[in-house]
Amino acid sequence: MKKLTITSILALCMVCPAMADIAKNAQSATCDSSTIGTTTGPANLQADWTANTINLDFYSNDTKVGAGSCTYDGGITLPNTPEVPTGYTFGGWKVRAAPAQTTFNLATLSSVIDSPVTFLVGKGQGVNNSPYCEGWDTNITSNDGWFGQDERNADCSDSRFSGLNPGEWTTTASYGTVKGQAICSRISGTYAQTGTPTDETGQEGAQYCWCKATGFAEPNSSSYQTVASSSWVFSPDYDDAVGCVFDCAYRCADYVRDGPDFRRAVFGITQ
Repeated sequence: MKKLTITSILALCMVCPAMADIAKNAQSATCDSSTIGTTTGPANLQADWTANTINLDFYSNDTKVGAGSCTYDGGITLPNTPEVPTGYTFGGWKVRAAPAQTTFNLATLSSVIDSPVTFLVGKGQGVNNSPYCEGWDTNITSNDGWFGQDERNADCSDSRFSGLNPGEWTTTASYGTVKGQAICSRISGTYAQTGTPTDETGQEGAQYCWCKATGFAEPNSSSYQTVASSSWVFSPDYDDAVGCVFDCAYRCADYVRDGPDFRRAVFGITQ
């Protein structure tokens, strides 16, 4: 009986399916043994879930007194108790209705648009759908404030890249944070001029980088307002589509930082 039991267990183990990882957003994953762990028969696949990060803003009446974030199903780190008015007792925090969605006209920043950009990040798309991150921060003294990837080996673990999807970028200055989108297209253009590209990111020949502002957040806020009347602006092209996919998002932010003409075009300032 003991020998038969061992034989049965071995027989079962010989048909146990191999477990494999399939890249996120893998609608075009290859159906082969390296992907699903088998060449014949059924394959068992299990969804891999990652908890969302939720940005938090804390208000006392209509004055913002703190900001933070939490991971879904995790704990929340609360800010210090705000100053309590005379005659009242602090009763804790409660969720309030989100403010009505408003649009922001970046052209109203024309008087402060040349304020130094203190922080910028961009998230591209690397090989095998992995993110590819680059950033620049005046608080970093080494390498002129540059941080992120190295030789196209993705390093998006830095918290300053949180909240960005591949193809998104941000620039931060004293007036607030501008968030934007980057796409690669087969349609070329003129530097710092608007146009109507087609989003062909990742496709062969799509080597032309286009940038557009999509949101604006007040200083020390993580709540973005939609940008009004935003247009696509052309930045220099790359040698091939792969280079554009990697670098376009970061370069959008970089040109907003360093190029006055480019910055004004993205912000919609015509004067």
